[in-house]
Parts: sequence; C-alpha cells; structure tokens
Amino acid sequence: MHAILSTQYGNETSLQIGQIDAPNIGPDQLLVRVSAAGLNPVDWKTLRGDARAFSGWRRPPHILGADFAGTVQQVGANVSAYQPGDKVFGMVPAFKGGAFAQLMAVSPDNIAPMPQNLSFIEAASVPLVALTSHQFLFQKAKTQPQHHVLINGCCGGLGHMAVLLAKASGASVTGVCSTRNIALAKQLGCDFVMDYTQVDPIKGDIQYDGILDTASTMTFDKARKALRPNGVFSTALPSPQNLLMAPLLNRFRKQKEHALWVRPDPAALAHISTLLAQHNIHPHIEKAYPFTEIAKAIRHSKTGKVSGKLVLDFTATP
Repeated sequence: MHAILSTQYGNETSLQIGQIDAPNIGPDQLLVRVSAAGLNPVDWKTLRGDARAFSGWRRPPHILGADFAGTVQQVGANVSAYQPGDKVFGMVPAFKGGAFAQLMAVSPDNIAPMPQNLSFIEAASVPLVALTSHQFLFQKAKTQPQHHVLINGCCGGLGHMAVLLAKASGASVTGVCSTRNIALAKQLGCDFVMDYTQVDPIKGDIQYDGILDTASTMTFDKARKALRPNGVFSTALPSPQNLLMAPLLNRFRKQKEHALWVRPDPAALAHISTLLAQHNIHPHIEKAYPFTEIAKAIRHSKTGKVSGKLVLDFTATP
C-alpha cells in the first residue's frame, strides 16, 4: 500500500510517499481502506516536534494523520458491529497517527457509520473538529435550543463545524470572523456575525451561555464579562491555566473555564453522524489535494487562512 511516511522531525519537505506492507489486524480490530483523510494543523505541528511528550522524543509517528473516511475491508474475529463493505469515518489520536495511508488498522472505538449524506472527502474532514465541537457544546456547555453561543473563528476548521452543530442543536449563534469570511459565516447559519477587525466581540451588553474561542485570541478573565452567570468558556489552545488551574477554580465559581482535549469517542461520533444526516449538514471543504501533494497541502494549512477544511484524497493514483 502507499502511505505518507515520516522518519524525522522537521517540515513537510521531510515527508515521502512510499510503499509499505498492509497492516495486520488483531481479533478486536478492523482493516479500513482509506478513501480520504482530513488534514489538521495538529498534523504538521506533530511533524514539527511541538508535542514530543506525546508523539515520541526521537521521531514522529511513521504515518501521520488523525481523520479518515473509508470502507471496511476486513474485521477481526471479535468484531460484530461492522462488516466488510461498511462505509465508516473516524479518528485516531493525532499524536499517534496512522490515517495518511491507503489502509489502516483501527479499533471499533475509533469509528462510526459514515453519514449517508456525505462523500468520503466530506466525511474525512469531520471527526477531529466535530468531536472537539461536540465536547464543548454538549459535554461542557450543555447547549440547549434557547442558548446563545459565541464562536470566535467561526469560519475555520473547528469554528465552522461548531457553528453547524450548534445550529443543529437549535441554539442561536454569533460568529466572529474576518471581513473576507462574513458571507461564509452567514452561509453556515450564524444568526449574527461580528467582524473582529471592526469590533471587539466580547465588549458590549450581549451575554452568552457559551463562548468557544477557536482562534485562541481570548482569555477567560476577559471573556467572562460576556458570559451569563452560569456560562462556559473554552479555548482551542491547551495551557497550564485551563488544563490544571481551571478545574480547581471551577469548584468555587459559577462561570466555568474548560480545556478541550479531543479523543476518539464512538458514541459522540455516532451522535455527530446522526445530526449531520438528519439536518443534511455538509462541512465546508476549501480544497481536496491528491495525497501525493501533501507538502503543498501543509503549506496551504500553514497560511492560517483556510476557510473550513483541507482534505487528502487517497483514491488518487501515485
């Protein structure tokens, strides 16, 4: 099989397209033929060595990639929920990788049935950002139809998915973006849109039940002024403050700050699949690259100007 291979920490120029043996599966695993894989900033940050405590001190994962969509090829003896031919999408931990290959061995805990309304390209863009959004909206903020949430960075990969899922839950959404993305924010379903080049989104009289800062430009101390008394704030950037201090301080305050640490969650992913299909929700794909153009795709991601998601197409012939 073909795969995108990494042998050392560095930038996208160190990646190679190579052929390796297909993985063997255990009795509790499935073999998935990958049709597409989502490209996330965490992938090239892992390659750069930003998370060596999780990815390994000496070298990065041999195969990067977290998000994928494809078809079950083989199931282990103990797997009963899936059969060969099933279309699935899922996520493996980004710091361990494995999705940037034509075949991958996964656990049933990494996947869910693919939404029937999505293509492989669309489905591959979903899991990491949707699971992160789901964690904030449904597990931390307990979002209800009468709630009003603020999504800072509402047109990026994580932000646009948070808007789509919040609207599917019935909540009102205020999106914050740049001038060039105002039309996309409205297209995504934002009830109100703020241009951060013109206005400070957390100044004013409006208060929110939840604030999700996907752009990592806010702090809880400043954002809490725009939160309702029982409001919840989360940022996409983990820090000692939100990972260690916030859980302790939350015991003594009504307004809460939560870190978001995404991990595979088959129940949440199944819920996401249902929401996307029921509401006919489609993620916004800025561009799908043949997997052989991984270096170009990473350079695109590094610009920080991507609207929606970038995806790697693994059906392309090398």
